[in-house]
Amino acid sequence: MQNENDEKLNADGLIGKFEVGLKDSFAVFYRNGIKVTIRSKYGVITLTEAEKAGFSDISTFHAEIADPDGPSMTGTDFALDSCKDSDIDKAVFVK
Repeated sequence: MQNENDEKLNADGLIGKFEVGLKDSFAVFYRNGIKVTIRSKYGVITLTEAEKAGFSDISTFHAEIADPDGPSMTGTDFALDSCKDSDIDKAVFVK
């Protein structure tokens, strides 16, 4: 995690605690046709590619946040649609 700081770690209601690494992994998933959906009691987050504001020739990822579909759930669920078991087997996990 980059730029970890007390403001982010201790802010009530703040969603953006993941930093750059998570965004990079989403880009890899996207390029490989894998749709990521994140669900928590706070909402459902999916990703879309859209024009960067003020730069019509540059596309960036944007989070689309919808109302929660499980407001009483505990934890966070990450769904990787179209990700095969063989893809998971090839992944390298670093502690």
